[in-house]
Amino acid sequence: MVKRVAAMLMSVGLVLAGLAVTATPAAAASYSFESCQQSGTGTPPAGLDQITVDVTGTAPAEAESGAFLIVADVVVTLHNPHPYAIDTNGGVSITVPAPAGANPNATEFFSPSGLSIPAGGSSQFHGSLQYITTGSAGTVLGFRPSMLTFYFGAGLSVSCDIASGSSAFASTLLIERPGYQFSCTILGLTLQQTIDVVGNAPSSVEHGSTFALADVVTTSTAPIDTVVQSVTFTLETPANATPVSPLSITTPGPFVVPAGVPFNSAPTSFDFVASGPVGSVVEFRPSSIVTQTNFGTVSCTAVPGQEAFATTTITAPVTDQIAIGAVGFDGQLKYAHHAALSSGGFDLTRNGQGTLTALQGEGTFVGPDGGDASLRVRYERPWTKLRLVDSNGVALRASSLLPVVSPTGSDFAVGVAFGELNHQPVLVIWVVRDTG
Repeated sequence: MVKRVAAMLMSVGLVLAGLAVTATPAAAASYSFESCQQSGTGTPPAGLDQITVDVTGTAPAEAESGAFLIVADVVVTLHNPHPYAIDTNGGVSITVPAPAGANPNATEFFSPSGLSIPAGGSSQFHGSLQYITTGSAGTVLGFRPSMLTFYFGAGLSVSCDIASGSSAFASTLLIERPGYQFSCTILGLTLQQTIDVVGNAPSSVEHGSTFALADVVTTSTAPIDTVVQSVTFTLETPANATPVSPLSITTPGPFVVPAGVPFNSAPTSFDFVASGPVGSVVEFRPSSIVTQTNFGTVSCTAVPGQEAFATTTITAPVTDQIAIGAVGFDGQLKYAHHAALSSGGFDLTRNGQGTLTALQGEGTFVGPDGGDASLRVRYERPWTKLRLVDSNGVALRASSLLPVVSPTGSDFAVGVAFGELNHQPVLVIWVVRDTG
């Protein structure tokens, strides 16, 4: 009994993850007794060893390794071949041990006391069985009774063994279980468990930007009705991202988690700044789940080295862009370049009708010869002033009274100006794009 209670307690409180699979009732399996042994003093009814037993039960068609498994609707039918009734004062119990690939939790149940099997007839009783699956994917769990015990009062009982190797009345296939392996402790005991953790991160984020890991949900199953006082989920600190919100979130209770029903936690989110280098990957993994229950504290720590449940890649920031060309009065192209800004930016100002009324800004970029370059533009109707400097000796100044063109709703502006490039007169055509 102590071992059974310990196994039950270790399984409590959002420790075991579950998968709901439609159960299929098995056909009745028939059993006969191999031998019977009396315990206690007195004379039991004759012919107990000739009673035959039919057992049916409903087990999940599939279950995940590490899950809590219930074999439900187990019906035991006792057939009495004798011309006299067999009466019990204390009833009958059936024992169905855990098969290879499972640990026991509740492997027997009892009939009502005073069960009687009529002469030449039959009697039934029913119940359920409980196990914790431990086998690897592909293991078939076959459930077979090993013993029935008849209780006749005054300490007298007879236990009848069923032949080993008999057919199973129900079976379950173990399948691969999604989720994370956790090492869980309660009352000083440690148990390896699997808890599913999911969440959503953007496929990519710009370096330096703030982003969220959203909809983080854990899924677990308790073996019995459990009163949860609080659950604290902690995320492992990721590389290449700086948290700007706590990595631990506590959901207060109390609330009841029904036995055997997969329980999904409320969605939570965590905020970060993409601080890693461009091209690096941010990986998110759980660190721990601590559950306060009516049975005590269940403390689960994720086993290191498991895959991330969500990832995002850090990309270069989207920056404003420029394009500029300068044509001499001889018709020759004197300067042409298109680039994204390395720093700085431009701002387009519009009125209520969406018409461009002003543009100003300055940005640096890599010039056409690989050197540093910068462009400054200032437009306030009707004047435009422009200056470009390139470290390779290019210096351009231009101005214009011509209007700058920028269609309503667009993020770019185009202008034409007359200027001087290294003391040579030029016609300048320029474009800036404000990516916001």
